[in-house]
Order: sequence, then structure tokens, then C-alpha cells
Amino acid sequence: MNTWVLDKAFVNGNEVPLTADDKDDYMEFTKDEKVKVTEVSGSQSATIEGTWAFDSKKENLIISFTYLGYTVSTTYKILRLKSNEMWLEERNGNDTYKYYYVSK
Repeated sequence: MNTWVLDKAFVNGNEVPLTADDKDDYMEFTKDEKVKVTEVSGSQSATIEGTWAFDSKKENLIISFTYLGYTVSTTYKILRLKSNEMWLEERNGNDTYKYYYVSK
């Protein structure tokens, strides 16, 4: 299992300041393609569970969650994936988001 915390985030090339809660959020990936995302807000936290998979060329990471019968999937381009670093890119309309994670 790998656990990741957000270290830096960028929108259209501009770094976005992370809040204390952002820095407490984490994702856990297991070998059986399960993912848990835990979001922290003050003394409260919420966890959502889903699945992850690579595309056929292992260039993209697809994370899917099912909530109230609806499945939502997000595809991230893998910029770097090492044992202690995971850099992902997401495009949404005209905006590009880059997320830099470090292992916890």
C-alpha cells in the first residue's frame, strides 16, 4: 500500500497555496486497485473509497468513485511516479492542474 500527501499544486502554471487541511489530506492506494481518499477539515475527516487503474500504456491514472449509484472517473496524466513521488496532471476545459504528491 502507498500513502500519498499533497506537497504542491498548480493551476495553469501558478502555484496554489495549500491550507493546513490540504496538507493533512491523503490518498492510500492498494495493490488490489482500491483507493481511499481522506479529506481533513479541522478536527473532522471524511474518507471516500474507490478504484484506480492505469491505462493500457501506463501513461495515465484513472481514479473512480461511486456515490449514490453514480460513478465519477477522473483521468490524470502521470508526469512522474517513483516510490516517494507522484506527479499528476489533470485538464479540465482550458485549465491545467498539476498535483505533486510525496509518500507519507
